[in-house]
Amino acid sequence: MAKVERAGRVFIDWSQNNAAKTTIAPYSLRGRARPTAAAPRTWDELDDPELQHLLLGEVLERVERIGDPLDALGYHAGARASDDGPLTAYIAKRSAARTPEPVPANPLGATAAPGELPRFVIQEHHASRLHWDLRLERGGVLVSWAVPRGIPHSTTRNNLAVMTEDHPLEYAAFAGTIPRGEYGAGTMTIWDDGRYELEKWRDDEIIFTLDGSPGGPLGRVRLVLIRTDGEGEKSTWLLHRMKTDAAGRPQPDGTPVEASEQADASSAADGEPAEVEPSRNRNSTSGSHTPVGAAEVEPSRKRTSTSGSHTPVGAAEVEPSRNRNSTSGSHTPSPAAGAAATTEFADPGPASVSASASEVNERVNRKFITEIERDSTETSGPPGDPHSGDPHAAAPHAGYAPPTPAQLRPMLATHASAGIARERSRRWGDDAWAEVKWDGVRAIGIWDGRRLHLRARSGNDITAKYPELTRVDARLGPQPCVLDGEIVALDARGRPSFPRLQSRMNLSKPREIEREMPRTPVHWFLFDVLSHSGDDTARLALDERRHILEAVAMDAIDPIVVPPVFDDVDDALEASHRFGLEGVMVKNPAAPYRRGVRSEDWLKVKHSRTQEVVVGGIRPGHRGRAHEIGSLLVGIPDGDAIRYAGRVGSGFSDAALAKLRELLEPLRTDTDPFVGVPALDASDALWVRPEIVGEVEFAEFTPGGILRQARWRGLRPDKSPAEVQRED
Repeated sequence: MAKVERAGRVFIDWSQNNAAKTTIAPYSLRGRARPTAAAPRTWDELDDPELQHLLLGEVLERVERIGDPLDALGYHAGARASDDGPLTAYIAKRSAARTPEPVPANPLGATAAPGELPRFVIQEHHASRLHWDLRLERGGVLVSWAVPRGIPHSTTRNNLAVMTEDHPLEYAAFAGTIPRGEYGAGTMTIWDDGRYELEKWRDDEIIFTLDGSPGGPLGRVRLVLIRTDGEGEKSTWLLHRMKTDAAGRPQPDGTPVEASEQADASSAADGEPAEVEPSRNRNSTSGSHTPVGAAEVEPSRKRTSTSGSHTPVGAAEVEPSRNRNSTSGSHTPSPAAGAAATTEFADPGPASVSASASEVNERVNRKFITEIERDSTETSGPPGDPHSGDPHAAAPHAGYAPPTPAQLRPMLATHASAGIARERSRRWGDDAWAEVKWDGVRAIGIWDGRRLHLRARSGNDITAKYPELTRVDARLGPQPCVLDGEIVALDARGRPSFPRLQSRMNLSKPREIEREMPRTPVHWFLFDVLSHSGDDTARLALDERRHILEAVAMDAIDPIVVPPVFDDVDDALEASHRFGLEGVMVKNPAAPYRRGVRSEDWLKVKHSRTQEVVVGGIRPGHRGRAHEIGSLLVGIPDGDAIRYAGRVGSGFSDAALAKLRELLEPLRTDTDPFVGVPALDASDALWVRPEIVGEVEFAEFTPGGILRQARWRGLRPDKSPAEVQRED
């Protein structure tokens, strides 16, 4: 109805999308003693010039006289045809002709019986990975989570739960075998079911009490689900057994969940996707931008176990034993395992991994127990950490021993093409491990239990450069640990920008840093953990270290992010290219962390070619820029010499040129530091000592080793000339 045709009328566009709510008087022309009520109107009524608001009594009389005008449309499944609803995703993944699961024709859900407590069901699902599905009746559907380790039997455990698509209410009675080739293929049984009492249902927290079937394994238990990452399907949650019941009485521990004697994960087709595909991102909500690779990309990380039992996917707790030689899904930590604490942090060879992994992981598992019900107002301790030189820093815990420089040397990646990375990934196992390559600077973090200290790849202390990370409680847990990650600055589109980071990484004066912080905030993207609670986690396989990392960073401040992991190299490359990111890192999930080693267990695949270079000369500009830097002469170390690699004359901002003048002027020398400089390039060069490292983007190397179409990207103060090597 056009606005000009609505003279003297009010047109109300009203939507009610929750059957549990009642809306009275959504609009009134003026205040009245009696409220009007919302009711469906017919098209004939809308054309009536005498159309009036209805009082509540008039609505009831009207229903008795003409019935409900919406009856003809229907609302619930089986009545109204619809292409969209809470069950849309469920129906799209299944065909009634190929699976015994209930597949409704309509995605709108059903109506619960009035006056009854809502239902729940826990189903044991032997898919490609064993897990337990927790389903709670809500809004005409079963809201569902996949729980790799089942319902926690103790208040000291927190189990990962990954939200899946909503299921129809009929699924509460389903048990059977889903055929190979179908979504979630494998055997499913009902572990327990019953009714539940709801205390709270919020977007990020659900508190409820399950009342299982008589004689069932569950009993009566009060639980809480806390969302830790993402939204909707594939979001990750913690499932925690509360210390007390709803009346405040202590809750006893339950029986540990064990797999039943039936078809296991091998019953699913080899390579079939499991129903659990959690995203690995933490959404940043800091004052800057949401990182593209962490918020918009929704990769999954699927890990398989060599045993027939389950392998947990994720973040909430540390699996007691997940090394590749494990033959059992359950593991009871040995009392003796904690007696021999790991004190050596030497680079482990591959042979040492299986021998030490389970022992270290047992200790970490016992030490890392998250308290959901802890006092959130706990302070971070007294000021004055003597190790940091920062008067605002908190003192470390008693007995804390800082790691040595040798323990902080980062593992380095080898450059590879996409084809080599695909082939190597297939050799490593069924599932790939691919991470986004972030366009920032490497930073090793030392968390002493109260404050974070940062070291550059070179070993230099960069703690004072990033106060938003180091002058606050980073909330990385009560135990000391050493973490590996990349510091990045995001552009207006949420993408890491190395040129933007230059305005932070090159500052050293506190006043300049404080002034630039609001303009250029940084994030610390974590991807590894080197030690935890005094245990050398570097000896563990990467997928085991990932569990510990996610648990450590579970409650971290917003600028500290654990980005996603992809299980397909091509998906990772496509996503990183689509969002304009630098490339991907393809890693061996079974490999240890080899400190200070450039290893082929980590492969970096870039979309555009970049190269670190050593600056050894300046060519002045021409005409009006005769006293300015026109271009830089750069080289790449080759044995004991630095081989000339060409000139770089574009990509400089005014601030970058000013910084280069400041750094290079004191390094002026009469000696050419390069091998192989053409006479034309050397004719008017001003030489400098080769102490400054930068990074360029380029098209290709010529046969003579010269960079074609080189463009300046920025300084690399975190690198020394000795670390620079040609990226073939």
